[in-house]
Amino acid sequence: NNSTLTAIGNDYHFEVIFQRQIEALANPGDIIIGISTSGRSKNVLLALQEARKIGCVTFALLGGDGGDIAAIVNYPIIVDTQETPRIQEAHITIIHILCELIEGQMLTSESGK
Repeated sequence: NNSTLTAIGNDYHFEVIFQRQIEALANPGDIIIGISTSGRSKNVLLALQEARKIGCVTFALLGGDGGDIAAIVNYPIIVDTQETPRIQEAHITIIHILCELIEGQMLTSESGK
């Protein structure tokens, strides 16, 4: 939401734009996914730290060596290259796979009712 991002950025700081939303909206047990090509994006790091504090399950799609974020999430998924385009292409593929798996699970659950 552009308005939310702008308001948080103006009133607080860009680094907390995702953290503040996690703080307001996340509940224990929620799944939170962060994406950072470098694994060092401060705004993503702070959001995932907040999510862990709340009791969320955290995943991160990362590149390179995973950076600081890899150490603080439950499930780091690291694309082991320094080439940003390759990292982003892999992240897109991973997201498509996750969506397909979730959709398949939802359809299976619905047909089992």
